[in-house]
Amino acid sequence: MLEVFDGLAGREFMLQWYAPFESTSLIKHLEELRLAPGVKEGFARLKGAGIKVALVSITWEFAVGWLAPQLGADHAVGTGWQNDGTISHFWPEDKASYLSSLLAVLNLDRNALAAVGASDGDIPMLNFASRSYFVGADIPPDLCVMLSTGPTQISTRLFQQCWPDTLVMAALRRR
Repeated sequence: MLEVFDGLAGREFMLQWYAPFESTSLIKHLEELRLAPGVKEGFARLKGAGIKVALVSITWEFAVGWLAPQLGADHAVGTGWQNDGTISHFWPEDKASYLSSLLAVLNLDRNALAAVGASDGDIPMLNFASRSYFVGADIPPDLCVMLSTGPTQISTRLFQQCWPDTLVMAALRRR
């Protein structure tokens, strides 16, 4: 029988591991974090172009809060761990509403929003953004469904993985 991951129980269990430690002690371990090649450079290019960057993750807020300034992100959100041991949950479906609220604060509309995601949990955010970029190795089936419901520009690789029986023809125009 296949067991389904229970996010609430999983977070409560992880909190038992973390509870004996101060967040500053846990953050020291984050200094060993290895990022994918080009991540810091990509963030720097966005910042250099004057683009506001938000780090939106379901992981623990103390980790997201540490990583955001390392990358130069202007905004960050994650799952909160309160001093009294309670959890302020942040789920994949919360990503779009967070970004909607952030756009309102910044006085921007959805046309100004691009999102980058790498997992199934990013689909609500990718669906909300006017421009979406999936960078994960395995394309979630739900992402293919999302792409087929509206006008979206996608890569040839993604198109071929979602619709393998369709011939893709592309023409490049030289200037």
